[in-house]
Amino acid sequence: MKIPFSSPALDPRGTNAPTGLYTTLTKSMLTKNPGLQNIEARLQRDGARLSDLGKMAIALDQFRESMSTLSGGKPSAGAGIGSKPATFSPNATGDGKVPRDASAIVKDVKDFVSAFNTLKDKLRELNTGGGANGATITRVQEQVSNVLRGANTDALAEIGIARGDKLLVLDEAKLRASIAAEPDKVSRLFGSPGNGLAEQLASKVTLQMAKGGMLATQTAAVRGEVNKLTASKTQMTEAISRQASVLVQQYAQARMGSSTMFGLSDNPKPVSLFDMLG
Repeated sequence: MKIPFSSPALDPRGTNAPTGLYTTLTKSMLTKNPGLQNIEARLQRDGARLSDLGKMAIALDQFRESMSTLSGGKPSAGAGIGSKPATFSPNATGDGKVPRDASAIVKDVKDFVSAFNTLKDKLRELNTGGGANGATITRVQEQVSNVLRGANTDALAEIGIARGDKLLVLDEAKLRASIAAEPDKVSRLFGSPGNGLAEQLASKVTLQMAKGGMLATQTAAVRGEVNKLTASKTQMTEAISRQASVLVQQYAQARMGSSTMFGLSDNPKPVSLFDMLG
């Protein structure tokens, strides 16, 4: 028969010993239970994993917004790339004749390089130590890097962009010279509809974050595991608390001489809970 979960009554002799003992015993049993310790350790591990996945999602979303804005897209989650005029377009009026101010184009390229490097730094930071999320983070890093690997290295170099220590390095003087000589070059490289670098990067990140993408799938799996562990912890905690309640109630009865447990009603000596547990 299931014993209802409740704190034991106070000692009829007027002391509060059983109530205090219940709290102490429950805490001790919860702390020392191997099964509960295992669950706590797994919850701590998976909680850290969820935290890192959340940080990665924020970093990717910020990067996606930057790339989508630069490519003329809409940065809303999962919306994909929009069709408004691209920021990288060198033609302010869209008629193909009036070039944008060179400083505006330089700013766009600087924003691109800064956003890319910020994301790479954050992913590298989260992947330090080869934790449980290592495979997911590495896959996202590869997806982002592959876009640039597929780009024309010479074309990037001509406008002043080179790869440093896993990051992009911008030579602003070279960029300005390239814009002055051929303004459309930057537009074609970054803002060409369908294959511009900014749009490609926004699309890659969107795929990783969307339902079915690696990041979304991994996050859902870890969250599901946390929910299962939390439910198990609750059930185990309640069971241990019920056991503690029963032991303290039996102890209180033994002290009153009304319990026949282990023949304690015939024992003239005061009974401690340690006698019962022993």
